[in-house]
Amino acid sequence: MNYGNDEVYLYFFDDEDEGFLVKSSNFLGAHASAADRMILSFYSTSNDGDDRDEVILNIKSGTHVQVLTAIGNAMINNRPGGGGIITIADNVSATDPGIYLTSDITACGNVSVNQS
Repeated sequence: MNYGNDEVYLYFFDDEDEGFLVKSSNFLGAHASAADRMILSFYSTSNDGDDRDEVILNIKSGTHVQVLTAIGNAMINNRPGGGGIITIADNVSATDPGIYLTSDITACGNVSVNQS
């Protein structure tokens, strides 16, 4: 049943006890910062218009396209009952070594909220 909220939320948790839950519609884009690292950018959750939120993902070397494809598919295809939360990277979940959307993600490197 759809209750009018078909927004998909993305969940990240790094090793520094920084958790981040963000609407998928806040996604701005991504860029490779190294062969084994990418930065995801989002409109800021502070809603002040000047800042952005960023998540660094550690990935298997050269798998940027595969990781972005998995994230894009998750944002499009996972709307259980009209919305939902998708774990992209959780380093400190109850399972070891963590929970990751795809095996190409090796860790959530860092969550940075309100970067200028």
